[in-house]
Amino acid sequence: MRRSSAVLFLLACALVVVAACQRTHAPPILLDDAGPRDSGPAPDTDSDGDGLCDVNEYQRRTDPFNPDSDGDGFSDYVEAQNGTSSSDLTSPERSIVITMSEAPLATLDTPISFAVRGIGEDFSGELTRLTPNIVDDGIVAQSFYAGSSAIGATPMENVRGGIDGARYLGVIGRTLLVFTLHFEQRQAARGCMRAFPFLYDVKTSTGALRGSVTRWLVVVPPGMQIGAPGSRWCGPATATCL
Repeated sequence: MRRSSAVLFLLACALVVVAACQRTHAPPILLDDAGPRDSGPAPDTDSDGDGLCDVNEYQRRTDPFNPDSDGDGFSDYVEAQNGTSSSDLTSPERSIVITMSEAPLATLDTPISFAVRGIGEDFSGELTRLTPNIVDDGIVAQSFYAGSSAIGATPMENVRGGIDGARYLGVIGRTLLVFTLHFEQRQAARGCMRAFPFLYDVKTSTGALRGSVTRWLVVVPPGMQIGAPGSRWCGPATATCL
């Protein structure tokens, strides 16, 4: 009799365990049964007004409520447009940034230095565009470019043929060539800062590329300055935000 009671007790315990397991593994509540869900910001919402839509800011992990997430003076839109980091204070490098006023008839002359090792060739430079990640209104650095000049070399005696306009003639040995690039403000003003990255390619007279120098031409309205309070970067000219 005692053995039968023990068996019945064990069977009762087993039933309790099975019932508990069934409750533990009950089917989950489906999301559709949990009520309405947040679908995220509207595609054209730009909470901080920097030109980069909130949905893109979330994807890039930038702050949709701060136009300059890393506080380096360059807006999140400008950095997204030109492929630099919005979480790195050193990107873009300040040493490559040159500025020109947006005031009518403003000009800028800026030097570019490049070391070559010549065997009697001629050298010249050519400004070429860096293709942005976001193409906007078609205005590029070439839109402001007014040519370049060859202004000197170190050591100058390595330039056996002298200087002819923007060309160094008959360069022998390791030589530092210095060009001056000329820019003119001849585009419609927008009242906000714009960045135009470019390359200056140094080539031989046969067209062989010896190297490139990267610069950002930043056009700045009067009274504004990169990183200064109240200064504002342009967003896209062709849309509310991208």
